[in-house]
Amino acid sequence: MKLRRNRLKYTNLLDLKPTRLYDHVAKDDGRVSVKIPRFGSRWMRWVQNRLKRPYLMLHLDDVGTEVWLSCDGTKTVHEIGKDLERKFGKKVTPVWDRLPRFIGTLHSGKLIRFEDKP
Repeated sequence: MKLRRNRLKYTNLLDLKPTRLYDHVAKDDGRVSVKIPRFGSRWMRWVQNRLKRPYLMLHLDDVGTEVWLSCDGTKTVHEIGKDLERKFGKKVTPVWDRLPRFIGTLHSGKLIRFEDKP
């Protein structure tokens, strides 16, 4: 079940399961770039398909790539944070400060949505 924005402020972020809304492209170095459509309205899709570059590309670093790939609707934000601590160690030392801010930025940019924890 998808959460609405007004219910979101009364729930614990660490218990939610983020789900990606857009596709991504994997690069040679293991990082990903998120493909964001240039136009959000449905009636402009015919223009978008005729453009030379119909998508904006959001290039992510190593940590952002790991978070993006983990946002598949099966892991909670808390589980993603534990995986980041295990994989990157001191590189993401204030993980509980950085991760909610990054997840919030992805949500406010409408790149992910949240699912309720069952």
